[in-house]
Formats: sequence, C-alpha cells, structure tokens
Amino acid sequence: MNAIKVCKNCKTQSDLKPEMRMMINRCGHPICSFCVETLYARNSAPCIICQKVLKRHEFWEQEFDDPMIEKENYIRKKVKKVYCLKADCFESDREYNDYLEKIENLVFDMANDINYDECEKQLKQFGADNADKIENCRRRLDDDQLWVQKNLDQEALFQRRINTCHETDNQEKAIKKASKLDTKAVIDELRDSEIPAAVILERKRKVQHEQELAAKEEERKAKLEAKQQKKSKDVASFTAARNIGVAYVHKVPAFEFNGPTMPKVENLARDGYLTHVRVPADEVLAGGYTAEIPCIRALMECRIDLFSF
Repeated sequence: MNAIKVCKNCKTQSDLKPEMRMMINRCGHPICSFCVETLYARNSAPCIICQKVLKRHEFWEQEFDDPMIEKENYIRKKVKKVYCLKADCFESDREYNDYLEKIENLVFDMANDINYDECEKQLKQFGADNADKIENCRRRLDDDQLWVQKNLDQEALFQRRINTCHETDNQEKAIKKASKLDTKAVIDELRDSEIPAAVILERKRKVQHEQELAAKEEERKAKLEAKQQKKSKDVASFTAARNIGVAYVHKVPAFEFNGPTMPKVENLARDGYLTHVRVPADEVLAGGYTAEIPCIRALMECRIDLFSF
C-alpha cells in the first residue's frame, strides 16, 4: 500500500485527492503538479524549501515514496549516462573497481548536496575528455545486457513457436472441417432433385477440392507474410545514432555585391548624400521626421537588384 503523500506547498493529501500527481526536481523536495504550474509559470523560481532556483521543465513525476530515493535514482541515471565505460576499457580489474567506486562517491556527493557544482564540473570534464569511449560504449552491450538480451530473444522465439503451432492446428482443423462432405445437404439434394447421384457427388467433390486448395493457399500466404515480418525485424536496427564530427559553429555568410556598399545613416550628411534632398519643414521635424529617412529609402531602392541587403 502506497504511503500518503502531502504537497509541501498547498498541504494537499493524496488520500483526499487521489488524482493528485507529485512532481519532484533535483533538490528532492516534492510538490503537486498544480503547484508546479502555479509557482513556475515563468519557467524558473526558487524552491519553497531550500530556495534553490529550479526550472519548470526539469520536474518529473515522483515514482518512489521516499524523495531521497527518487533524487538518488535521478542522479544515478544522470551520472551513468556519462560514466558508462565497460570493464574492457581498463587495463586491470583494480582500475575498473576504482572507476566504479568513483561513480558511487560522485552519486553520494550529488545526492547529499556535497560540492554539487564541483561534481557537475567533474561530470562535464569527464564527458569531454572521454567522448569517443563514451560514444563507443553506448552503442554496445556489456555482458549483463547481452545475457538479458539473449534470454529475451529465446523467450520471443519460444513464443513464436507456440503461436506457429496454434496457427497450424487451427488451419488443419479448418481444412478437415472443409474437407468433410455435408452429408445432410447431399441427402436432401438427392431426395429433392432428379439429377443422377453420380453428378451430385462429383459436383460436391469438386467444391470440396476447391475449398482445400483455397485453404492451402491461405496457409502459404500466412507463412510467407510471417517470414517477411521476421526478416524485417532482423534487419531493422535500433542502435543510437553516432555523433560524428565537430560541434557546429555559425559563420555569417559573405555576399558578393555588384555595386558600392550601403552608407551608414550617420554618414549621409558628411558624404554629401543630403545635398539634393529637400529640407523638411519645422512642423514635421517635431514628429521625428528627418532628411535622412527619404535619403536612405532612395539608396535602398536603387540597390535592390545588387543584393546588398
């Protein structure tokens, strides 16, 4: 039986409101989903308990009754995404054991808020220094995962064999049922019809033969379809896409102009562009209108076909 959960903010209890969902963040202080929508309407706000600045999209639904276990589970998953090296990546068992001990120390420190920022920097530094090894280990399974995958494949194969046997039995029963002559229908037709018995029996046998051929054709199509589905599943790959190449760096594209560059607004008077522009009246100057506005507009229009902007 699940323990009664209480929201730290609105004091709502899960036994009085069964549909209440408890949300938790990396600080480990759970609140209900309604309070998350209210307190973090602007995406970020301090925690009501520890005053740490939290973001709305970083909340997740609480699974365990103990918030500390929930927090440790979240941090362990986060650390294992980076510290995912296998035993064969190390030269000796001692180095691998030290590596595992380092992971546990890191999880303990982050779960108990001991030098959390320093642990975050250490996590990022390890990920940057071992990017190639991490990517390689993410795309292959270790011994335990291979054992689990092998058992799952065997179970799936066993289930497919059972399903195939059931389908075969059902098809055989359908063929036997279709192959049997409807004795009552034949007797009724012989009694009511003037057609010779040999003709009636021959016609019934012909219908029976056509039904058997149709049943065999359906069985052949079903086997062919199952074989194609199995082949497509074996060919399909669900491995993670490898991150190849360097990080993208944006560069401003350089355009080739077929004419002079566009002058700046503050240089129009100095370069003599305002010589042939009509001087605006005093009443329009009060509204913010200046002689540079029509001049720069005319310069832009004459450069439209030169790809200068």
